[in-house]
Amino acid sequence: MDDLFRVSGFGLGVVGLWLCYWFLLADRAKGRKRCPKCWYDMSFADSLRCPECGHDAKRAADLLKTRRRFKGLWLCLLVFLTAGFLWIQPKVQQNGWVSVMPKTALILCLRLEDNQAFFAELDRRTQINVSGEFNTYFPGMLVTDPESLYQWQWGLVGNACVELKKGDTDVLDRQLLLLWLHRASTHVIGEDAERFFRANLSFLEDADPGIRRAAAIFCADARSPEIALESIRPLLDDPIQQVRVGAVSGLRLLGRYSPAPVPVLVEALKHDDGEVRVHATAALGSIAEHGQEPTEVFETLVDVYRSDSEVRVQAQALGAICKFESQRERAYEFMREAFSSTESALREEAISSLTSMDQFDEAFDLEFALQGLNDESPDVRFYAAWLLNERISTDSLRPHQELLREFAKSDDEDVRGAVRKHLGRMQDAIED
Repeated sequence: MDDLFRVSGFGLGVVGLWLCYWFLLADRAKGRKRCPKCWYDMSFADSLRCPECGHDAKRAADLLKTRRRFKGLWLCLLVFLTAGFLWIQPKVQQNGWVSVMPKTALILCLRLEDNQAFFAELDRRTQINVSGEFNTYFPGMLVTDPESLYQWQWGLVGNACVELKKGDTDVLDRQLLLLWLHRASTHVIGEDAERFFRANLSFLEDADPGIRRAAAIFCADARSPEIALESIRPLLDDPIQQVRVGAVSGLRLLGRYSPAPVPVLVEALKHDDGEVRVHATAALGSIAEHGQEPTEVFETLVDVYRSDSEVRVQAQALGAICKFESQRERAYEFMREAFSSTESALREEAISSLTSMDQFDEAFDLEFALQGLNDESPDVRFYAAWLLNERISTDSLRPHQELLREFAKSDDEDVRGAVRKHLGRMQDAIED
């Protein structure tokens, strides 16, 4: 049926073009003299006056004009509209009429009461697949393409959301407005950006905890870090845990662009809620990974690793410690210590952090790999096998052949595969 619609539309389009030619170009003079008004044959006329209608042509060249039937162009227009209607029918049937509307029309329709379909279609047209590193870890992840709309179009989107926010909206509607106000504020400049940002700040006091949590993340605006920090900070004491965690996530994003949230995150390490402490340590590690490595923060994370009452907070603190490039040697000490712990969470974090380091020491990796191949935790064994596959050379493993032969019988498929690969290489080298 889709092919039938498109073939029919294409055929009518061809007919429309032929009709345009017939109405505008088909009746040429071809050397015949004709009255330009009534088109009477004036081949034998002695003057420029038409003997039929009395029209007096201004020049002799006027008698050689092509006859154009402009009234018939309405029929061409009707044919073209019908052809276009048939051509877009497959897309309309699949995604609705909104899928063929121009972007500006979609934006203007956002102010309508029933605007869900327009928001959804605008979302589809402004999102693109993430490429590069993010695509590796988050396949299929979409982000907003800033060039999908012009500046003035983003301004229209933001203005529509501001107007809609003034009315009574349910939770789903408020989530949409929060999202699109954030997008508009990040893709415009000047007063509009500030106005849309402040409109989003009001969502931090929303009655729905899910809205407050999302607002804490969306309001982490690098252009107004101080205002964002002071607005998000009170949510660390929100009665709902998911909101408190969202506040930490917002501060984490803000910390990538400004050092302002670092003292607040350090203070959050003493929070009564263990989940807040977990996310605060992760946030400080993320900030260190992006270039900010204050020594006092490192020492604070060490204290958390040593003294926190929850193992998962200690593990996250260890992961954050390993993000400090300037403290790599001390991080190795803490990782070795954690890898000897009876707590599987600490061992998993130690070897996981080791695998995430870009710069590595093969001797240190070998120590962890051989020790981890027999660990009771499947996650530790997985990372140990990864180290063998990715970072340890066969030559470095030659002194440990006997131990590898024992691991070659392991019930863990990852361990068996990694060990047997190296044993096979050793055997091939002997035969050569």
